Amino acid sequence: TEVKGFLTESFKHYEIDNPDDHITHTWSKTMKDFDCCGVNGYRDFNVSMISVNGTTVDDMNLPGTCCPEFSVKNSTDVKNSIDVCPYEQAEKERAKGCFDQILLYLDDNLAIFIGIASAVIVIELLGIYCALILHNSIDPMNTGEDKAKRYTLST
Repeated sequence: TEVKGFLTESFKHYEIDNPDDHITHTWSKTMKDFDCCGVNGYRDFNVSMISVNGTTVDDMNLPGTCCPEFSVKNSTDVKNSIDVCPYEQAEKERAKGCFDQILLYLDDNLAIFIGIASAVIVIELLGIYCALILHNSIDPMNTGEDKAKRYTLST
């Protein structure tokens, strides 16, 4: 729940009208990639910067991922337009939150993550094993202490 708290806190700074903001950009990409809306759902926008800026819930436009069945462009300028969704439409569609979607993604791909972690561990252990073999194969007569013993034995 600590992660969820961090995500919820960062989401408070989401500004749909400021796509260059790094928090907004990150959240927009996350919502697009995971086909989700907010941390827990569309209601998270009630506490984000959208509502803090004086916009009422009724006038609020959410990102298009909040209502995939119905989204419209927010401007006629195609280059700068983004898909938006009226708040009441998101309320009707009950968009899924990103936290649950990310957990589902991690759960679905757990075997892959474990496989990659195991491969990294095996590679690290092989590196240690090779280093030990190399260390043991070096001629012990070339060490400083052994040279001193050899010199005293030969004289």
